[in-house]
Amino acid sequence: MIYKANQHERQMIINWVYIHKLWHTKHNVSNDQLATMYTHLTGTKVYKSKACAYLWLYITTNSSFKGCEVYTNKKKSRRNKHPYNKKVNFYQTREWRELRVEALVKYGRKCCLCGRTVGDGVVLHVDHIKPRSKFPQLELVLSNMQILCEDCNMGKSNHYSDKWR
Repeated sequence: MIYKANQHERQMIINWVYIHKLWHTKHNVSNDQLATMYTHLTGTKVYKSKACAYLWLYITTNSSFKGCEVYTNKKKSRRNKHPYNKKVNFYQTREWRELRVEALVKYGRKCCLCGRTVGDGVVLHVDHIKPRSKFPQLELVLSNMQILCEDCNMGKSNHYSDKWR
């Protein structure tokens, strides 16, 4: 009984043959074409139903085949996937958290716009007066911070640069 190559191995065969310039495309390769490739490599004819398995055995035993990347139609992400290069959320950084505490101590724990406090049941935000999206150089400057409740901060968004303290 002959070994039957799976779909993953079939695609690796096609990629190997393409990389070694034995075939002109990686897409829609038929069993007839695989049989032609095998005949070209070995000089021996093979049934098209067994061509993939024979090619797999030939490539893995008679060449320096160490595997090929499997072709997929998915676009590769341009972002570097290395764990040390992950984009860190600004609001999770140590610098931001320390600055946030400084701002709460300096400006008090009440909304600069409406005056509500945590005792009134609101969530307080440390807000950038000049928004980070427009002034990234001011993202860690204490004088660019103010305390706003969630409602006032969401209403302000990045449209206003007014200082309400």
